Amino acid sequence: MNAEFRLSDGRVSIDSVYPEGAQADGVNPIVTNETMVVEGTTNRKSDDNSIVVDVLNENGNSVATDSTEEWGSDGVYTVSIDTADLETGTYSIEADTGDNTDRAEIEIVEERTSEMEMNESDMEEEEDSEEEEDTQEEEDTQEEEDTEEEDTQEEEDTEEEETNESDGGEEESTDDSTPGFGAIVALVALLAAALLATRRREE
Repeated sequence: MNAEFRLSDGRVSIDSVYPEGAQADGVNPIVTNETMVVEGTTNRKSDDNSIVVDVLNENGNSVATDSTEEWGSDGVYTVSIDTADLETGTYSIEADTGDNTDRAEIEIVEERTSEMEMNESDMEEEEDSEEEEDTQEEEDTQEEEDTEEEDTQEEEDTEEEETNESDGGEEESTDDSTPGFGAIVALVALLAAALLATRRREE
C-alpha cells in the first residue's frame, strides 16, 4: 500500500488589528499607549514553529516586536504589542514564520475620534444583539417544548376520558341486558310449570 503525502508551503496572514479589550474585525487605528492586538492565521503547527510580529517604521526598521509559539489546531494566533514608545503615524506590521510573511498598515493616533467610538459602539451593539437573539431563540425553543408537552398531556387525558366513557357504555349495556334475560327465564319457568300441571291433570 502506497501512501501519498502532499507538502504545502507555510502560510501566515494578518487578519485583524485592534486595541486590547475591544476586539474588532479588520485593521483598526490604535491610540498611542494602548496595547495593540494582532490576530491572524497560519497553516504551521505550533510544535516547532513561532510567529514573530514586528512594527516597522517608514524606513523598514523594527520599532516594536513580539512573538508567539502557541496557537490552536485552527491556526489562529494572537500577539500583543505595547505602543507606549510609538509616535503617532503610519506603520507597517509584519508577521513572519521564518519562510513566509504578511504585512498590513496600521495607524497610531493621538486620541480616539468620535467615528472610532461609534464603530466600537456598533460592535458592542452587534454583540449585545447577537446575545439577545440567542437568548430569544432559547426561550422560543423552551416555549415550543412546553407547548408540545401540554398538547401531549391533553391528548392522553382525552384518550383516557374516551376509554372511560367506552367502559361505562359497556357496563350500562350489560346492566340493561340482565333484566330482559331474567324475564325470559321467568317465562320459561312459568310455561314449564303450566305444562307440568297439565300432564298431572291428564293422569
